[in-house]
Amino acid sequence: MTEQDWAFIYLQEWMPPHFHDDQDSELITLIASQARQNTLSWQFVSYLDEALNRHFLLPVRALTQDHVLLANLLTVSITALMFNQPFPQLEALDYLIDPMNAYHRSLAEHLTQTLNELPPGLDEFGAVRDQLLPVLYQLILPKVTAVSRSDTLKIAFDPRLSQLAINRLTQNLQHVRYLQIVSIDQQPDLVVSSEYNHQLAPYSASVPEYAFEAAEFEGWAELHRHLYTLSLEKRTQKL
Repeated sequence: MTEQDWAFIYLQEWMPPHFHDDQDSELITLIASQARQNTLSWQFVSYLDEALNRHFLLPVRALTQDHVLLANLLTVSITALMFNQPFPQLEALDYLIDPMNAYHRSLAEHLTQTLNELPPGLDEFGAVRDQLLPVLYQLILPKVTAVSRSDTLKIAFDPRLSQLAINRLTQNLQHVRYLQIVSIDQQPDLVVSSEYNHQLAPYSASVPEYAFEAAEFEGWAELHRHLYTLSLEKRTQKL
């Protein structure tokens, strides 16, 4: 193989976000070099950091202080500048909106807005925004969901429900990322009750109540739709 062949293979391996260890010497060298020269890729990642900090209330420099994430974002950004056109290696990293996670959609929307409104000097990244978006989304998502717990929709169960009903609700809802199950005295955003209890009397006059009927599948589907809608409304109010 020629030197050019080996260089091409190395480039193919280097292009995807491949860093895992913050003690990796290549990672340390990359970050130091990009920061020292204040490259366009460094400016682009710093701009992303500021934009997401505003929208998702992340800690200051949340992206750039995570060196593994930072190096992978720089790698993707450098690749975009090198090709300045769609690159198939990153097109394969598509993403799907998860209907069980209210923050996926919000992150995708804000990343899209950020890439569509790049300031002068960073507009070169606009040529590959469609390829950058899914990769940036996958890389940044864990950082966003890790700090969004305080913005979840807090739900409590009507204490008048049977323990069997509470168990079923808990098992069905405890892994939904946009929800936080709390006790009735922890200031929930919503109380989940039953049709029977709700008709007798709402449990609380100060907290909205949802009357849930578990006898049919449609009841569960409607419950999830209602909770998802409320979670989006709560998140939108904080943006």
